[in-house]
Amino acid sequence: MRGSTSRTPAELDELARALFDPLARLLRAELRADRERVGRLRDGRA
Repeated sequence: MRGSTSRTPAELDELARALFDPLARLLRAELRADRERVGRLRDGRA
């Protein structure tokens, strides 16, 4: 393993929470762009 920087479960949870919103935003934007490319702005969910 690269460097011996072990993290506590609380630190990993904090990191995951900090990364979730920005990653979710990027994924939603990518999905929206894909739907626009194929001419479908709505994803069909009710």
